[in-house]
Amino acid sequence: MLIGVSHAIRGRFPQAEGSFKEALRLFRSVRDEEGEVGALGNLGSVYVQRDELEKAKDKYEQALSLCRQTGDYLGEAAILANLGIVYRRTGDLMRAEEQHKKALEVNRGLGEHLGEANALCGLGLVYHERGDFREAERHYEEALTVHRRIGNRLGQALDLGNLGINFARCGDLHKAEKAYREALEIAKEIGYRLGEAHQLGNLGNVYATQGDLDRAEEHYTQALEIAREIGTPVSEAIQVRNLGVIWLLRGEPQKARECFEQTQAIYQEIGAGGEGPENVRRALELVAQLERQQRQGEEEDSGSEG
Repeated sequence: MLIGVSHAIRGRFPQAEGSFKEALRLFRSVRDEEGEVGALGNLGSVYVQRDELEKAKDKYEQALSLCRQTGDYLGEAAILANLGIVYRRTGDLMRAEEQHKKALEVNRGLGEHLGEANALCGLGLVYHERGDFREAERHYEEALTVHRRIGNRLGQALDLGNLGINFARCGDLHKAEKAYREALEIAKEIGYRLGEAHQLGNLGNVYATQGDLDRAEEHYTQALEIAREIGTPVSEAIQVRNLGVIWLLRGEPQKARECFEQTQAIYQEIGAGGEGPENVRRALELVAQLERQQRQGEEEDSGSEG
């Protein structure tokens, strides 16, 4: 199953799916219910990444049923949180909130602080999606407090990144930049290269919003270099897309098209679905429209000269 995890971390979802399916078959053949739950949960996570949310829900519900049969309360809490992610991604925020609250209750009952912090973070994401940024901030801060208390640096980096996104959505770019920078420093400190790429990209978003396109490009490029170095195609696609947006803002639709087509090819290779590929499709439509306008302008200028 470790091979599948390695593939999933690097965004190689078809290979990860195959590894986890084989692991599931083996665990079922020897009646290893704990291993079966792990394989089902990992398969669910692969399907979430590929935006195959019904498949993910099915695997998580199978895992949840097994956890309840065997009295695995810790596993139950983890699967509830994963179901919360699925419901949030499908737009069912009420059920997402319900699942994360159940996960929070179970984790607190077990004194499992890491699970508690993760459930708080999940609730923060639900409130953020709902547009309740004050509640989102409160839950991210509470998760950050727990992660600091137990010394979980990875959790702290993730919480700070979420806080930064929340601040940016509220228009407070100064607070967003500060949170992203703190998250970036922690990611560097613990060698979390993917997190480093994420926070560099987030900082690029701040600078792009401020109109500092050169600084934004610098941060996107650094993030892209890391994504390619560690072999994470999803992160690579995001940063190439971001660079395409910079070229659009500079009035260079042809260069933007190259970036968006490259992003589209990456998504197709890894079998990604959902919002990412859809955003790229719309961006390519916008590029085509701008290219047509440029050609029309050139033709009109040529006609005037004649």
